[in-house]
Amino acid sequence: MIFRASAPDAWQRRLQARADRVLVRRSVRQALVSLAGLLWRPVLNQAGEEIGRLVDVVCRWSGEPYPPVTGVVVKVGRRSAYVPAEAIAEIKPGLLRLGSACSSASAFATRCSTP
Repeated sequence: MIFRASAPDAWQRRLQARADRVLVRRSVRQALVSLAGLLWRPVLNQAGEEIGRLVDVVCRWSGEPYPPVTGVVVKVGRRSAYVPAEAIAEIKPGLLRLGSACSSASAFATRCSTP
């Protein structure tokens, strides 16, 4: 004799599995950050002050499907400054916050600019 789960139990398991898949998709979607959504958005320092705008993201291509981000390029006034990935404290859709203690854009540009 073949044991079959009762219809309500099978239905509950199916509903639970579907709910789990939806939650996983939603959490993955919320964790992803689009480059297009970050370009020209404000870059903030630790104090929450805007120091510039994000111009580009720099990655190291090593043949991996998702190359690691090595830094970002920030437009500070008329200058562009490279900021290493280690200086990034938080990335959210539409926002990039640095772990830098700089309080002014001029100090940031002087300290972080590349020749």
